[in-house]
Amino acid sequence: MEAILLIGIPASGKSPFYKERFYATHPRINRDMLKAKRRECGLIETCFKIQQRFLLDNVSATRADRSEVIAAAYAARFPVIGYFFQVSTRVAVARNKVQIPLVGIFGAYKRLETPSHAEGFDELFVVTIGADRNFIVNPASEGTLDKVPHKGEKDFPIGSGDRLSLYYTARRIRCSFSRGERGDDLFELRIAAQRVPDWL
Repeated sequence: MEAILLIGIPASGKSPFYKERFYATHPRINRDMLKAKRRECGLIETCFKIQQRFLLDNVSATRADRSEVIAAAYAARFPVIGYFFQVSTRVAVARNKVQIPLVGIFGAYKRLETPSHAEGFDELFVVTIGADRNFIVNPASEGTLDKVPHKGEKDFPIGSGDRLSLYYTARRIRCSFSRGERGDDLFELRIAAQRVPDWL
């Protein structure tokens, strides 16, 4: 039995990764779907009781977010495996197919504390996005991980023909992304705000 934690900002690819790698083997627990932390905790506790492996698909941005689940897993003798999605906000905005508010993406990035083996993970992996928009998984190194890929590494899925723009006024943030020379798959995200957040 095992507990898998997906760690990453919104629109970094966690849910598609689950469908591709773990859909057939691990029940998925997601707080956005359950609408309440108590329901999430109840499902996790049930998995521990019946010895059912599971996957937790949340942002899990901070060490405090992760520590409760890791401690409970060890108490239940479940190995803990983490997958950290090392994706920039630029790529997350480009991948955003369900129109997650930009405040959610950038706010999670600001809060993000990258995971480490010292938190108690039995195994820890880093997930990046490949040139053909596939998932690349590598064992995490010891020590502190970077939030985004190292300088010099290509940052996908935005290609040479894609265009991403982000601009704002005092009351509105507007982001547009177009794929290809003809501007296929154009989408725009707009957020009404009292002011532009300090962290943007």
